[in-house]
Amino acid sequence: MALVVLCACALWGGTPTRAAAQDGAAEVPGYREAIDEALAEYAAQNYLEALSSFARAHKLSPSARTLRGLGSVTFELHRYSESVSYLEQALASEHKRLDAIIRAETERLLARARGYVAELALRVEPSGVRVIVDGAQVAWVAGQPLLLDIGKHQLEFRAAGCVADHRSYTVIGGEADSWHISLRQESSAPKSLVEASPPAPLLRWHKVLGAATIGLGIASLATAGVYTARRHAESNDFRAVDPMSAEY
Repeated sequence: MALVVLCACALWGGTPTRAAAQDGAAEVPGYREAIDEALAEYAAQNYLEALSSFARAHKLSPSARTLRGLGSVTFELHRYSESVSYLEQALASEHKRLDAIIRAETERLLARARGYVAELALRVEPSGVRVIVDGAQVAWVAGQPLLLDIGKHQLEFRAAGCVADHRSYTVIGGEADSWHISLRQESSAPKSLVEASPPAPLLRWHKVLGAATIGLGIASLATAGVYTARRHAESNDFRAVDPMSAEY
């Protein structure tokens, strides 16, 4: 029990009574129960359960303290990019503002969390590009860096009417990189001709093209020009990927 109380005070920044008094307002029903459960589960290192309880408390009464709790739990779950977001919000929040001691501890935890993520500044064209990381679409906001946890990731950029851009990126921790993503418009060539193009290496395609030119004439040459330009652009895209990613 003593361990639970010590951990709860360290995480929350004081006793429940003092925290409530600082805000000067009556607590929302169910909020205190959720906080007590969250702190007990955190002290027992049941971090998923603690996250659920903190999320419930935050939904009932969001504040700098609930945000700090969420940031602390996601850090322990190795979800560092989420931790960075929560802790930054906790430091910026004016509701139940963190006192000087807890604020300093939160800043130290935030510095640690940032050491386990990469900040990827993205400049994308056209507007409305969807960013997909490891198969799941992320809520990336233009003008803000995309945060990636340590490890290897597969990124995909998609937009209506454009050819998707696929890239790999391996995060060691602490990187700050910048990518310019410019998606190419899909080919306007007839669908039947595009489907007829064999997905073969470039050298083999030139051999096939040489034989096909006799029969297909000018139409095939036009299709070949579209395909060659596309392959050249794809080659440039792959050279833009972090060269270290292939070694992981």
